[in-house]
Formats: sequence, structure tokens, C-alpha cells
Amino acid sequence: MRTKAPAVAMLFVIGVACSSSNDTTTPQPSPTETASSDTTLVTQNSRFVPSELTISAGQEIQVQNKDTDREHNFSITSASIEKDIEGGENEDVDTSELATGTYDFFCKYHQSQGMTGKLTVQ
Repeated sequence: MRTKAPAVAMLFVIGVACSSSNDTTTPQPSPTETASSDTTLVTQNSRFVPSELTISAGQEIQVQNKDTDREHNFSITSASIEKDIEGGENEDVDTSELATGTYDFFCKYHQSQGMTGKLTVQ
């Protein structure tokens, strides 16, 4: 009696060989991975979170305004940076012109309410 095992085994080997993928695409990050937590600054309840932020020289900061009912602002007077962020929106802040050091930042609309912070560029 002849068995079909050798034929089945050969079909299995051929199937595995033909199904190997040459896909070399780079996996894309999920939305939660796109903004690194150390470069994201959140405005909420007229506060910056975190109030102290450290970045590498030239690193961009994303400011996320979680207050949907009010505009906020990110300003560094000594570096001539001033960026308005509409309620519920995000804005990227270019820090490429900042030298290493520590900078005071604030919201020009709510600075008197304590909406201030410190940025350290390394």
C-alpha cells in the first residue's frame, strides 16, 4: 500500500517556500508613538504640563492645547519665539535657533495666572 505522506510533505515544503515574504517596508508608528512625551507640552486649565521641559538642541516641541474653549500661547521673549495655539489644536514650535541653556516660557494671555515654565536645551 502506497502512502501519500511524501507527496504531502513535498507540497508543504513548496507552500512554505512560496509563501515567504520579501516585504521590506518599515512599520509605521501608531498614533500614540508619534509624539514623544519628552517633546510634548500640554496646555490645560491655564497651566503648562510639564512646567519644566528638557530637549536636545534643535528638537521641535509640540504644544497641545487641551482647553477647547480658549486660545493659549507659547512664548520665549529672549529668543523671539511666539506661537498661538487655538483651543483644541496642536502647534509645533521650532527651537533650532536656541543655544544650549535655560529659557523661561509663558502664555502671553495667562502669564498673570501662573502659566509659565522653564525650557532647558542640551
